[in-house]
Amino acid sequence: MILGIAVSFVLLYEGLRRTSRFVIWFFQWKKSQDWLSTHGKIIQSDLKNVRVPRRGRKSRNIDGSVRLVTAYVPDILYEYRANAQAFQSSQIFIGQQFPSSLSVSNEFVEKYPVGRDVTVYYNPEKPEFATLERDRLKELLLYLVGGIFYILVGFAFLIQVIHE
Repeated sequence: MILGIAVSFVLLYEGLRRTSRFVIWFFQWKKSQDWLSTHGKIIQSDLKNVRVPRRGRKSRNIDGSVRLVTAYVPDILYEYRANAQAFQSSQIFIGQQFPSSLSVSNEFVEKYPVGRDVTVYYNPEKPEFATLERDRLKELLLYLVGGIFYILVGFAFLIQVIHE
């Protein structure tokens, strides 16, 4: 019973964490719709390989150590001017979560090659905060759906444990 309650609380915690992260990102996304735009230029566009812990059933090696897998991060840097000052940023969109798969990361590297002129959206109150894309609400909503799923499964699990 204690293990069941612990599992349900872990699920609830993850659901609340994802949902609260969605709320923060949603309000940032909403504010970004009113940000000013300026011209920018991509000055770096590479693909980084990183080693991250594997998730799921086979997340441990035989010796108990954490199994690492290769993931990819688009390493994109752009420069822009706002309020007569020069800035650099690496944020592609609000709520971006990397590392990811090779194909997803490669899409960004191909979309933003070095030398490409881009439109940069920046916060007029804090021009050091900028993004290249403002239309990725769908990715944020997926985070909310995941959060709600974890919460529902956590409550269902908790109710089942309590009724036993």
